[in-house]
Amino acid sequence: MKFYKLIKSASYIGYHGSQNPKLVLTNKPLYLTSNYDEAKDWADGYGFNYDLMDSDIPTVYKIQMTFNNPKQITTEEEYEEFMDITSIPNIIPQLTKDGYDGVIYNEIGYYLVFNAQKQCKILGVE
Repeated sequence: MKFYKLIKSASYIGYHGSQNPKLVLTNKPLYLTSNYDEAKDWADGYGFNYDLMDSDIPTVYKIQMTFNNPKQITTEEEYEEFMDITSIPNIIPQLTKDGYDGVIYNEIGYYLVFNAQKQCKILGVE
């Protein structure tokens, strides 16, 4: 007798801050937050140690994201490990192999989808 794991999709609404006024969702990872003001800071380049170029247009996108099996983060240590952009290329293949399609840290409202093209839908620009 075989047992199958039933997967129930969960959708969330989040914000993505970008300097690109024409965001195209690709099969690459995408960071989102549940906090509009934080996404606005991302769009404005705060905390990234660079100045916006003349061609940059700070834009905040409202995005619906869907997860089938996200890795749930519950501690600050896990957050530091999984959300460090320098470690993402190494972590995502292993987590994907383990059946995960993203990372969620509900306590602070951070999300990482592994394939934005398949998992996200732009609802509008805020």
